[in-house]
Amino acid sequence: MISDSAETTNLAETGDEVTTEVDSTGVPASLADSRLAEATDIEGMSADSRMYIWTMSEVEGVSPWADEDAKEMRAAILANTAVKSSLEAEGYSESDVVAAYTRADGGLTVVVN
Repeated sequence: MISDSAETTNLAETGDEVTTEVDSTGVPASLADSRLAEATDIEGMSADSRMYIWTMSEVEGVSPWADEDAKEMRAAILANTAVKSSLEAEGYSESDVVAAYTRADGGLTVVVN
């Protein structure tokens, strides 16, 4: 589970392990400087990208996916082993994800419910 600070997951994989780092300053409480991710953004996340996992209650301004978008976005998560593994390492699955945002630094902010 996520502690009081946000969990930042480095998507670099070593074998079957995913390195997880805590970064309480990496993600703002608001997503004003981020844009809603598209499936291709998630599929294209590299092993060097950072992934930030936040819950709905921790972030302001979340626009959850519409039902028709959620299916495509969750399929994109399943298609990217590093993203999927990072979620699983924090106790989540693709079905817990309600939104995803790309960041100016190239990272991905995933919002779970």
